[in-house]
Amino acid sequence: MTNRESLRCVIVDDNTEYLTAATALLQQGGIDVVGTAKSVADGIHAVERLQPDIALVDVHLGEESGFDLIEQLDAHTGTAGVTAILTSTFTELPLTDLTTADSTPRFLPKLDLSGDAIRALIA
Repeated sequence: MTNRESLRCVIVDDNTEYLTAATALLQQGGIDVVGTAKSVADGIHAVERLQPDIALVDVHLGEESGFDLIEQLDAHTGTAGVTAILTSTFTELPLTDLTTADSTPRFLPKLDLSGDAIRALIA
């Protein structure tokens, strides 16, 4: 995939204002935001239904964990081929959250979010 090919993305975050801002920012950067969700269950449903290239998932989804969502995406056959990227206001992933992960997931701090940053992360 070249840097200028359009990528389809679902954003999962419990903050409505962030969903709006991130959608606008990514669309300006050539990423097609095809859907948003605010919870693990809604995120799984959106990814399964919309079949995006990327799922951008907040680490902390209110009382839920973005790690749980990524784990479910990895295990669910209806979401194969989706690249999951965790995001957070923190600049690094909390190490305590990584203890249950099979491997270190892709991560992008919210302050660094852009179409180019996503493309570089999945290249």
